[in-house]
Amino acid sequence: MRKKDREIHDVNELREILRKADVARIAFSAEGTPYIVAMNYGFEWDDGLRLYFHCAKEGRKIDMMEKNRLVCFQMDTDHELVRGTSICKWSMNFRSIVGFGMLKRVEDEKEKKKGLGLIMNHYGYEGEKLYNEKVFAATEVLRLEVTEIVGKKKN
Repeated sequence: MRKKDREIHDVNELREILRKADVARIAFSAEGTPYIVAMNYGFEWDDGLRLYFHCAKEGRKIDMMEKNRLVCFQMDTDHELVRGTSICKWSMNFRSIVGFGMLKRVEDEKEKKKGLGLIMNHYGYEGEKLYNEKVFAATEVLRLEVTEIVGKKKN
């Protein structure tokens, strides 16, 4: 990171960014082609950080993931425009995370339900988690095992 004074080292602050952000942007790369997509997510962070996503069972992101499981992710929150006295003095306050990891399909039904539950919890769902079996069968759950994470803030 170029501006070391903006780097976030506190794990609790990184967790807070994960809780507050509303989407994760996932960057794929395969065969010389980049692709980025914003996805809803849930997470757990105990012995390591794991992000969960849901999507259709086929499509561009699945095709690219099958060719290259290494992805980059980004999320941000706490945006505040800072108006300056001249055109070059405007800025933006924020907190963000960038990280890398290996993305894969969740095959185990129990973990798939856990991942979907974490996604729902992230967005405030508090009820019983009942799944329509037809919809559940058509839903892909992906798990990102995070290998590197860096936080940054400006305020």
